[in-house]
Amino acid sequence: MALQDGDIADFAHIAAIPYADLSTVDKRISDLVSKAFQKLRKNDVRADLSSRVFTKLDDVLVALLHALAHPRAQRF
Repeated sequence: MALQDGDIADFAHIAAIPYADLSTVDKRISDLVSKAFQKLRKNDVRADLSSRVFTKLDDVLVALLHALAHPRAQRF
């Protein structure tokens, strides 16, 4: 896959995913991150942080509302 304009900024955010409750990326970057998490998950289930990556604002809001409604549930 060839690099596109803006990829450097998108890739810079990926390094922060383990330290953030959520991250928003575009669909293309989300697909790349999902593939990386699938490979990491083979070694350690905890390495799958895909539940923290969102491509749509609606999904972010639903996740935040769920976290507020269920504060003892596992976060993202």
